[in-house]
Formats: sequence, structure tokens, C-alpha cells
Amino acid sequence: MGPSNDDVLRQMIAERAMHDSFCRMFRLVDGRDYERVGPECFVEEALIEYDLTPDRGPDSVMRFEGRDALTRYLIEVTQHQMQHHAHVIGQVVYDWNGPRPILSAHVLALHWFRAAAEKGAGRPADWIALGTVTDHFEERDGRWLIARRLVRPAGGPVVAGSLPGA
Repeated sequence: MGPSNDDVLRQMIAERAMHDSFCRMFRLVDGRDYERVGPECFVEEALIEYDLTPDRGPDSVMRFEGRDALTRYLIEVTQHQMQHHAHVIGQVVYDWNGPRPILSAHVLALHWFRAAAEKGAGRPADWIALGTVTDHFEERDGRWLIARRLVRPAGGPVVAGSLPGA
């Protein structure tokens, strides 16, 4: 016999809440509301890794231990480098087979850097990355928050454009 209707409903409600936290993070970043990203989307001790250019070696991995480290980076670095962001999410899948539920999705991230602002407001994105985001969620105080994030290339060469100073 399969899961009860109550179990199915609980899982659907949890998945909706995880999806909301996942999307909220990108909306907050795109809206440059950086100080809200950590507290609203991640558990305090979250581990967050961005590894979109593995061919450049281990030094290219951006690793944040704790949501405060991510928030600090967004405020102290990203806020000054970025003119705009835009994130497009697709192919969201949930996995309930481990100790924590996992949401995995492809994310197309477009970046416009302040260093290239002289090229005009209507220019194409300066740097585009296509990644697979894998988020492990935990329920805390009735909210589903990201406890572990790993961002890797979605496959093949997934970065176009250049970073400032590169």
C-alpha cells in the first residue's frame, strides 16, 4: 500500500515551502536585497559552495561556511561589483531518499558588472553561467531552509563572457 493522503499532502506542502525558499533567494539577490538572503533562505550553519569553473582548480570554488559568511560576501563584495543580476530557474526535482530532502534545479544566471557599465544599460549580460543547484533542506521553526548548497556546471562549457579583471 502506498503513502496515505496525509503523507502525500505533508510532502506537497513541504515541497511548496522549499520551492518558495529556493526562489526567494534568487529574487532577493536579483533585487539586490542582500541582507535578507541569509536569514530568510538558509539555516545559520549552512554550507554553501559555488564551483562553476572546475577546470580552473580548487581555488575557483567559492565556499561559505554559515549564512552570515554568504550575507557578508553579498554586502561587501557583490553589492559593489554587480550592476544587475537575473536568475532563471528550471527543471526542479525533489529527492526524498536521504536524511534530508533535496531540491535540484538548473539555474541560468546572468550578471551585469559595474566595471562594464560604460558599455550602456541595454548591453547583453557580461557573464552568463548555467549551473545545477543542489540544495539540502531542513525544517526549522516551521520553515524549510537551505542547509547545504552545491552549485556545479550543468554540463560542458557553461560559462560565457568574462569576469572583471579576467
